[in-house]
Amino acid sequence: NGPVSIRKALAGSLNIPAVKIIGLVGADKVTETARSLGINSKFTDCGLSLVLGGCDVTLIDHTAAYSVFAAKGVRHEKTSIMKVVSKEGEVLEEYKDKSETVLDEQAVYELTSILSDNSARAWVFGSGSALQLGDRPVAAKTGTTQDFRDGWTMGYTPSLVAGVWTGNNNNVSMKTDAVAMAGPIWQQFMKGALAGTPIEQFEKPDGIKTITVDAVSGKLPTEHTPETKSEIFADYAVPTTYDDVHIPVKID
Repeated sequence: NGPVSIRKALAGSLNIPAVKIIGLVGADKVTETARSLGINSKFTDCGLSLVLGGCDVTLIDHTAAYSVFAAKGVRHEKTSIMKVVSKEGEVLEEYKDKSETVLDEQAVYELTSILSDNSARAWVFGSGSALQLGDRPVAAKTGTTQDFRDGWTMGYTPSLVAGVWTGNNNNVSMKTDAVAMAGPIWQQFMKGALAGTPIEQFEKPDGIKTITVDAVSGKLPTEHTPETKSEIFADYAVPTTYDDVHIPVKID
């Protein structure tokens, strides 16, 4: 696909840009971030394959991690049991929320902006895929393992996150990708769970700027720019010169 923006790469599930990013950032840093999101799986010797699903993760951990995005960077302690009550009605155990801010709110909004951009992923998934809920804003991402053995769809609105895994217990291929297998299950659940509730918008945090950039290079436009587009930036990363937006990266 040649040079592509992060928006196009992530929305279109391109593997090479993802591997280059983890190579640039470092697998240890990515693992550290995953831990902060509540993913407790044993990441061992995955290296660059970590970003492509090279290590196991449980569905509840994965879904809890996406809930941090829905909560604008705040992690709430996950649980599968809200309350234990005796037959006499006595509350024996009850979940008590513990929360902590673990991600920058502006960075989370940039991610949500990409994952909720149906037009950005349409070049791969089409505009009518199971990753959208009509007029309701929703952020979603799929993942398909090699030979179509596992299909994931994760997604969220500001108040609800859901994750779906599809696969066979004997690891036999499903012969199709996640958007066709897990996607419709996720979409049906989200539509049912949100039926009759108000449509929510993803709230833009203070500091997010919308900047006009060159549609091809992603740099600030010049008098020679044939076409422009709008892109969002955190206030600590707003470009001020032509070269600010473009950082050449060489991965050996």
